[in-house]
Amino acid sequence: MIKSHNIKQVVMAVFLLLGSILSYLVAYWFFRYVVYSLSKSFGYQLSETAASLSVYGILFLVTLSGFFHWKNKGDFYSYHESGLFENLDEISAGAYEVNLRVHRITTPAYILGQIFLAGPLYILKAIQRIQNRITVEGDLEVRVQSALAVLQKQNKWQSINDHASIQYEICLLVQMKQIDFSTQKGELRIKAYPPHGI
Repeated sequence: MIKSHNIKQVVMAVFLLLGSILSYLVAYWFFRYVVYSLSKSFGYQLSETAASLSVYGILFLVTLSGFFHWKNKGDFYSYHESGLFENLDEISAGAYEVNLRVHRITTPAYILGQIFLAGPLYILKAIQRIQNRITVEGDLEVRVQSALAVLQKQNKWQSINDHASIQYEICLLVQMKQIDFSTQKGELRIKAYPPHGI
C-alpha cells in the first residue's frame, strides 16, 4: 500500500514537471512574439540576444508571481476569482452586449494567464508530491494494513481519539487517501469503507 502510494507520487511529480516545461515553452514563444511585435510597432529591431533577455526577464516575473500566488492561495484561481472577471447587471440589451464583448477578451486572457501560471505552480506541486512520499520503516506497512482492517470492520464515522494506539497509522491512511476524514467541530473524524465485495 505504501509502496504503491510512493510510486504514484513520483509518477505524478514527473507528469507535473513535464507540464511545467510545456507551460514555460508556451509562455516563452508567446512573449517572444509579443516582444518582437511591440518592438516593431515602435520602430525598433531588437537583436536576438536582447529579445531573448527580455523574454527571460518576463518569465522570471511570471515565476515570481506563481510562487507568491502559491504562498497566498496554493493553487490556480477560478475565472470568477480572477481580476479579469466582470459581470454587469444584465438589466438591458446594452449591458448584455457589453458583457459578451468583455468576456470575449477576458476569457482568452484568463486562459493564457492560467497556462503561464502552470509553469511555477506545477513545479511546486511536483515538489509537494515528492515530499508526500512515506518512508517505510520496520513493520510500518503491516501496521498500516492492520489499522485499515480495524477501521473497515467498524465501518462508521468515529473520532481518531477512539484509536489512540494507532493514531500515527490512521494519519498515514488519511495522507494516502485510503479513508475519509472530516474536521467538523474541531475534531478529526474518520471512516473506512469495507473492501469491495464485502
